[in-house]
Amino acid sequence: MKPLGTPDDGPDIEENLLCLCPNHHKLLDTGGIVIDGDMKVIHLVDLNVIGPLTVSRRHRLTQEYLAWHRPVLPGPDRYDGF
Repeated sequence: MKPLGTPDDGPDIEENLLCLCPNHHKLLDTGGIVIDGDMKVIHLVDLNVIGPLTVSRRHRLTQEYLAWHRPVLPGPDRYDGF
């Protein structure tokens, strides 16, 4: 989620990894969707919840790297004003 290499310097670890289809990968990278603190996938154009992010119990995904993709807005998961 947080890109490897300069300038982002994201770590190459499991906690920083999502497996997405090409369409959802592009939407996440361009700000079309976001994953909130409750692991809900939200379409930012209309603020509709697409659904929950499906995560394997064995995957150690953390909020630290998911939060990297969230817009900088007041509060950790607020989307007011879009």
